[in-house]
Amino acid sequence: MAMPNRHQLDLSDPTLREQFGLRQESIDTVSKRSQWWKQMKQDYRDREDTKQAILEVLRAAPEPLSRRDIVRVLGRAKSPYLLDVLAEMCCCGLILQHESAWRNGLLMFVYEVAS
Repeated sequence: MAMPNRHQLDLSDPTLREQFGLRQESIDTVSKRSQWWKQMKQDYRDREDTKQAILEVLRAAPEPLSRRDIVRVLGRAKSPYLLDVLAEMCCCGLILQHESAWRNGLLMFVYEVAS
């Protein structure tokens, strides 16, 4: 079948989306899933459990960890929720936040358990 003119392609038609590979199985969406969708966990974790997990990670670390390092150990994405939990823990005095710099000179925050 010839490809229709770009002005004639109507993506609201589910048969056309499926025909051109824009529809996956029973998911009625035009976009394809990210390659990371299976690797990032989306399970619900209570805020207090998240705080305890972060404290355990920081206690086990030999040196202060960056946000990226913390979320990688937790197996999570660096989400606004987790960044908010880190900020709350700093305000409560559970952890300390220090400024550091990446090798390219950009500002980085590192965290350690408060003594």
